[in-house]
Amino acid sequence: EGMIETGRCSYVKGFVASCDLTLETAEEEMERLRRASPARLRGVRWILNCVGKYRGGTTATHVGTLRHDGVDYLREPDFERGLASLEKQNLSFDLQCAPIQLVQSAAALFAKYPNLKVCIDHMGTPRAILGNDL
Repeated sequence: EGMIETGRCSYVKGFVASCDLTLETAEEEMERLRRASPARLRGVRWILNCVGKYRGGTTATHVGTLRHDGVDYLREPDFERGLASLEKQNLSFDLQCAPIQLVQSAAALFAKYPNLKVCIDHMGTPRAILGNDL
C-alpha cells in the first residue's frame, strides 16, 4: 500500500497473499491482510506441489513444501478448514500443485467449495510434455 500511495506502483489493482491455511490462526491472518489492504487483497496462494518428500527437484515435489515436510496439504483437514474460510471471505485460492494432485485430490476437494474461485497456476505445472508428471 505504501508503494501505491507514493506513486511508485499505481498500476497494481490487486494481489494474492501468502498464508498457511492449515494454521489455527489462518482466518485471523487473512483478516489482518484484508485490513492492511482492504481494496486490493484478492486471495491466497500457497505452494502445494507434493508427491512425497522433496528430493532435490527429481520429483514433482516443490522445494517450497519443505516448510511442511512433504505433507500433501490437499489431503489435510486443517487445509480444508482454511479453504472454507477463504470461500466465506470471498477470497480466491491460487492453486500450485503437481499434475497428479489435480486428479488425485484437488478436483474432489475444490468441488466441495463451489463458490471458491480457484486459479490453477502454471497451467497445472506439467513436468514433461506427454510424459510422466512425477
